[in-house]
Amino acid sequence: MANYDVKFYHIDLSATNTSTTIAGFTEIKVESEVSNLSTIVFQLLNQLTVSSVQVNGVDATFTHQSNELQITPATPVGLNEMAMVHVNYAGTPVGMAGIQSTKDYNWNQTILWTLSESFHAYEWFPVKQVLTDKADSAYVFVTVPSTLKAASNGLLTKITDVGNGKMRYEWITHYPIDYYLLAMTIGNYQEYDNIASVSGISVPITHYIYNSSGCLSTYKSVLDQTPNMIETFSQLYVPYPFSAEKYGHVMAPIGGGMEHQTLTTLSTFSTDLVSHELAHQWFGRLRYLCRLGGHLDKRGLCLLF
Repeated sequence: MANYDVKFYHIDLSATNTSTTIAGFTEIKVESEVSNLSTIVFQLLNQLTVSSVQVNGVDATFTHQSNELQITPATPVGLNEMAMVHVNYAGTPVGMAGIQSTKDYNWNQTILWTLSESFHAYEWFPVKQVLTDKADSAYVFVTVPSTLKAASNGLLTKITDVGNGKMRYEWITHYPIDYYLLAMTIGNYQEYDNIASVSGISVPITHYIYNSSGCLSTYKSVLDQTPNMIETFSQLYVPYPFSAEKYGHVMAPIGGGMEHQTLTTLSTFSTDLVSHELAHQWFGRLRYLCRLGGHLDKRGLCLLF
């Protein structure tokens, strides 16, 4: 995997909330860093079956074992040349941390959710799990039954009716993003919106809340604090890093929260939890530093001394 640089992910999957069964494709654009890239390697769970692979539109041979997908392009990729790798796959990951379908009994909602940190992204899409190699941009397209919504990173650019009672939610982010911050979540959601003002820019805030009676009213007061948190952190640090896209939250029964880029996944709402996960949008994985002996201050910063 050191022989190429990831430029772009396009994940396009069909799924629902009550099963971890997924089907579709992922495209990965890579730039060769060697003179003769004759093998392209990604990590991908063996429980997912790869049906075909193309490199630059041409069928490629491949092997898939030990959770590694090794691809041999028909024509090797030259130094600094780009290659678009298209992987068709499907399956039902079982017992995996990276993709789960679980029920929130408090609100009687079943949710499909992903949690790729630290090294679980390969459990739902082919990937290079190397922190120093961010993709420049990413698409996450998710096709779901029309009674559900699918939330992900970046901006929701389109909702396409694909027929048979299904809708495709087309999420796009043009900011660099690490593999473990890509996410998708599917459920019966209602949307609640706020707006923050950052350096004269209006930043949309979209909350995906369970479509259960009383859920929004229970958490609305905390949700309404989010704009002020973004504005305050923008003054204390630097302006919100993803102001051209959005911030938001999506509920899932994960037992806490995870700061997926531009869309935090969490199980409940409190001022401490919301501010903590929001602060990660500026500072990344401070949680691990804090586990080494620091603690979070009132602003969500990790104090090690």
